[in-house]
Amino acid sequence: MGWSEVRAAALNGWWRASWQSAILICCLLVVRRLLGDRLSPRWRAGLWMLIALRLVLPALPPSPWSLFNLAPRVVTMQVAPVPMTPIATRDHPAIPRQSSGLLVWPIWLAGAIVMTAGAIGSNLVFLRRVRRTAGQASDEMIECWQSCARRVGVRRVPPVVCTDAVSTPALFGLWRGRLLMPADFSRQVTQEEARLILLHEMTHVRRRDLPVGWVMTGLRIVHWFNPLVWIACACWRADIEEACDQAVVQSVDAAARTDYGLVLLKLATGAMTGAPSPALGIVDSKRELRHRIGALVRDRRAWPLCAAVLFLLLALFGLTDARASAAGPATQPGRAVSIKATFYSIDSARLTDAGLDAGRNITLATPDQVAKFTRAAAADGFVSSPTILALDGQTADIRFISNYPYLADYKPTTKPDGHVDLTPQIGNVVTGLEWSVRPTLGGGADIALDMHVKLTKVVGIDVVSSPRDNTLKVQSPRVDTRTIETKVAVPDGHTCVIIGEDTDKKVNVMILTPTIVAAASVTPKGVTPAASRGSSGR
Repeated sequence: MGWSEVRAAALNGWWRASWQSAILICCLLVVRRLLGDRLSPRWRAGLWMLIALRLVLPALPPSPWSLFNLAPRVVTMQVAPVPMTPIATRDHPAIPRQSSGLLVWPIWLAGAIVMTAGAIGSNLVFLRRVRRTAGQASDEMIECWQSCARRVGVRRVPPVVCTDAVSTPALFGLWRGRLLMPADFSRQVTQEEARLILLHEMTHVRRRDLPVGWVMTGLRIVHWFNPLVWIACACWRADIEEACDQAVVQSVDAAARTDYGLVLLKLATGAMTGAPSPALGIVDSKRELRHRIGALVRDRRAWPLCAAVLFLLLALFGLTDARASAAGPATQPGRAVSIKATFYSIDSARLTDAGLDAGRNITLATPDQVAKFTRAAAADGFVSSPTILALDGQTADIRFISNYPYLADYKPTTKPDGHVDLTPQIGNVVTGLEWSVRPTLGGGADIALDMHVKLTKVVGIDVVSSPRDNTLKVQSPRVDTRTIETKVAVPDGHTCVIIGEDTDKKVNVMILTPTIVAAASVTPKGVTPAASRGSSGR
């Protein structure tokens, strides 16, 4: 597998994970809104981990219960792109089509590099500030920190560092990290308030929220273009803070619970933590802090059974992928068809030289016959020569589309001096080739191909008067749209010529060579299968 195939597979898996996660995030936001405090923050944070798991996994096992069975099927295919040669006139040169896939990769990479540099740079700058102002914590504060560790069951206690880089306590680092405390923290709070704050931070240590925060930061970088991923990371951050609040108040008496709410209010009157993401400070957002204090006051009874059922349903319907379509008789999963195709639009007179009649399907049995026809057709109207890989029983599409520009009209602009300027208005006609094919492998040796081909091109341009001003001349393109819909059975490895009749002296010709291959050789390209279409004219 070459670099282009690896890149295509990676982009396909990355994009699929992103849009599927976006759907799951929307569902979870709705449920989170409807249930409110009935869904405990610990369960809410766990549900966000399912979203993170979907963002990490490049592929999911197919299931009939998958939510994505409702979405349009994505067919696995490989295209060897040969740019279409659009028809051009002397005054209007053809515009070559650029592959959007070639643009996605560098744009995403540039964004990811900027995001990564920003995250690393902010953390390094903050680390330098911490080291420059680092000091030793008091013995009482260290003892309180270790007491909180014993209370929540943490054996390896992170070190404590006093620094002017933060205004409220925060966990900072990679795995266990270290506890950063303001240099004047002992003068800001009482001993009991300090114990509650440190108990909150130690709960983060026990829950491993710091390394998970790095994972969420990485996902935000990889999917930087997806705003729903940013929303999910922010909601996860709010939920883990609320989960730590809940763990603290459940471990203390009623009086201490009131003290905990008061100390949160006290910290809210000052500045924020000051540490960059993914550091965990007890107060990072005043807006979220109001909600956290409100949750402490409301103290509604959660529904753990409902949360567990929701967790299982999200895993069942969201962490599985759509099944392959069962369309098509006698399909054989695990097999695919590689179809080498060449499209022509040629003069019907040349078919006589090749010994062919318009409207008939002809199998060329020898290389000489194929070469003879190719020479006769190539002299007139070569269009494109793609290769497509499609799974047995699946429909795959390929499109080669260009914009054909023409002078559509003039736009008058009146200047302050009364002079009128005429600005040319350029119109565009979408021209090109659209081909959908569904191969079916039955019990015999033939490959059944169900195909739809649509070819649109500009055959001429008429000079007409502008509807705005009869004295102005504009262009009116003449567009020729032709379609071929056919079913044909071709032996494996043989070449078939399909000819579509036309009203003028031009005919549409397809030369197809289907070959059975293993499905494992099909590279994902993220192409949506074609829906059923009718003829749009010949």
